[in-house]
Amino acid sequence: MVITSFSEQFLDLRDCRVQLVSQLHDAILFERAKFVKRYLQSLSSNLISCVANLAAAARMAGRPQLFRKNGRAHQTIEEIVKLTLGQYLASIRADRKLSLRQVEEQTGKAVSNAYLSQLETGKIQQPSPNVLHTLAEIYKIEYIQLMELAGYLPPTSDRDTHDRHGRVATFAEHNLSHEEEAELMQFLQFLRSKKQP
Repeated sequence: MVITSFSEQFLDLRDCRVQLVSQLHDAILFERAKFVKRYLQSLSSNLISCVANLAAAARMAGRPQLFRKNGRAHQTIEEIVKLTLGQYLASIRADRKLSLRQVEEQTGKAVSNAYLSQLETGKIQQPSPNVLHTLAEIYKIEYIQLMELAGYLPPTSDRDTHDRHGRVATFAEHNLSHEEEAELMQFLQFLRSKKQP
């Protein structure tokens, strides 16, 4: 029978504690990595394709020739960068860090998670104005913009200038970094310069 001193037992316990803390830390990092991976995989392919389209448009800046998307030629960069209602709703929900079920709960089940999923994937393209109003309130975004994207109202550029005063910019609902805002402003200047004779 080996008799160990109290100090040896204490050192053994301390070493065991250090190992347990290290293993716990590794497990937490592993779970966090799995969560991030699941989150990234859950991003809508439409949103990823929208980002790819924005990148393609930025690369084409300064080149007036035609370019292709899905095998068909496009005349303008605006055409390739235009968001659908579903893409816009998915990007806003992701920006707000809300799940489909959380949105359903916040709307008092006026908009089910299945219905919202169909909206975001483009299976439903023109929801009722009531649904759009509910989502605009939950996401704290412009109701008019949702009505435009759903096709109930003509785009802002087709309306009188006085109707646009006080209107929030398209990406203002997203929490953009200063670099992203600067790039969007440069892109806007490019688009405006193309329109001038």
